[in-house]
Amino acid sequence: MLGLLDRFGEIEGLEEGLYIWRRKKSVQFCDNTKIPGERYRPTLTDLEGDLPLRHFRTVFLVTVVLATLLWPGVEAEAQDNGITVGIFAGVGGSPDSDGYDGSGFQLLAAMDLSRNTLTGLRIGELTTEFELDNGIIEENDLSYLTLGTEYRRDADYYTSGLLIGLGYYRLEGPFTDEDSLGLTLGVTGDFRINSRFSVVVELSGHYADFDRAQIFLLGHAGLAFRF
Repeated sequence: MLGLLDRFGEIEGLEEGLYIWRRKKSVQFCDNTKIPGERYRPTLTDLEGDLPLRHFRTVFLVTVVLATLLWPGVEAEAQDNGITVGIFAGVGGSPDSDGYDGSGFQLLAAMDLSRNTLTGLRIGELTTEFELDNGIIEENDLSYLTLGTEYRRDADYYTSGLLIGLGYYRLEGPFTDEDSLGLTLGVTGDFRINSRFSVVVELSGHYADFDRAQIFLLGHAGLAFRF
């Protein structure tokens, strides 16, 4: 008899527990707290901080404004108008990184819109390391897309340039995932091999408002083809 009562108590406790569990599942918290066992459905407020499209819209608007401000009038008499594409290997880092021996690459697509003025896009990536407060070395990838104008001047055996532009930057690593708009400023040297090919050297500084670092110094060298 006592065994049956104990068994009945267990069943009654189980039913009571199921009842309480069902009621808990129906509870809605005003701060969107996730209930264990429930599928989490993020709200629009939760997603607002993780919408990459808003960054690309900002970059697009800034690009349009920059292109409008820097767009020079095309000179009909300029005979050297053309398109330049290039591929470069690079090194660099940040004052906050573990040295300047990071490696990367850069691609160039530019157009001569007026004499001694080269306007174009640069797409690149740099892998560098940061030492955290606990001594752990964290490897980060800096990727960027810049739009800039290069003001050129002919020297004795090469063409020098002053580069200024705006860019979109992204820093990714094991504990880092940030993106930011930024600025770039640099100098270039174009050493002509012939009318089509040249060796290009570029030193540039980049500013982006990341938590990990804000300033990056890069050096690139490679080949450019003109057509």
